Amino acid sequence: PGIIHDKSGSFKEFKNHLKTQGYYFDEIVLNAEKLGVSQERRRYFIFASKTPVSSLNQINEFYSTNSRPISWAISDLVENVGDDIFNTASEHSLENKRRIEYLFENNLFELPNSERPDCHRLKPHSYKSVYGRMYWDRPAPTITRGFGSTGQGRFVHSLLKRTITPHEAARIQFFPDFFNFGDLRRRQYQDVIGNAVPSKLSYLLALHQLR
Repeated sequence: PGIIHDKSGSFKEFKNHLKTQGYYFDEIVLNAEKLGVSQERRRYFIFASKTPVSSLNQINEFYSTNSRPISWAISDLVENVGDDIFNTASEHSLENKRRIEYLFENNLFELPNSERPDCHRLKPHSYKSVYGRMYWDRPAPTITRGFGSTGQGRFVHSLLKRTITPHEAARIQFFPDFFNFGDLRRRQYQDVIGNAVPSKLSYLLALHQLR
């Protein structure tokens, strides 16, 4: 959504170019959580066509639904795991394993400053969710390419002492299980899945125009 406030003027120039080329367009920021995705994720869309387009603002009106917790997306994967990269979590350092243990031993979802590295502990910070544990009964935070690391967000599994697997991250991103990512390395899975936009959003954009 930050592109809306582009200070360089290039985004405004882009929209002016669409007009000069005879395109109709509309734009909107969609919140995945409000459209059936079990994740807090806001993304900007612009839809352009040579024929008039339906108002995108109606998407929120027509398709909004109740929030879905991450348990809706990944509860069946708690015990149904494989031993391949796609279905296993990243390995963590001994220190980060200790931090994960601390969260579970004390039934916490935020890691206190006393257990954080010096770069957090010794100065004021706003990274409360970093090193945190996900809430089973709430939507997930925004999935990023760092979902395999405890130090890059709230990516510790709600029930298990590990970060989420690529399969779990893909589910939260609304990838269907039949989607074939190919045979990737762990970092590649994280890049592809974390940088994606939930397919539910593009589906609703297209469905709305078809209707």
